[in-house]
Amino acid sequence: MKLSSEQKQIMDWRMQAFALQGVGTHNAWLMRKAGQYVRTEIIAKQKEIMSSKTIKNIVENLQKISEDGVQIATLAQVLVNDNPQLADRLQFVLSVEIEDKLRREEDASKV
Repeated sequence: MKLSSEQKQIMDWRMQAFALQGVGTHNAWLMRKAGQYVRTEIIAKQKEIMSSKTIKNIVENLQKISEDGVQIATLAQVLVNDNPQLADRLQFVLSVEIEDKLRREEDASKV
């Protein structure tokens, strides 16, 4: 059985399409696996950070001075004077966390 040049070209195109589909499927699988790995690593890093004694000590010390407005103001003043970038980052992160918490509470109350 002799194939015309058009039929050969169509067969070649089909083989190329199947090959590209396989490559695309494999690439999609790799991307999903990479995403899973990154999410797993982020969660592990967050757990590691939160289990750190340094973070716990900082939180405990902040809770100790939380009732004293003068100490809080002094802390803020020292942070702003010594490291304004850190003060700005803390302010931003804290405001985002507070907004997220309020949004979650609001969403939970709607249910």
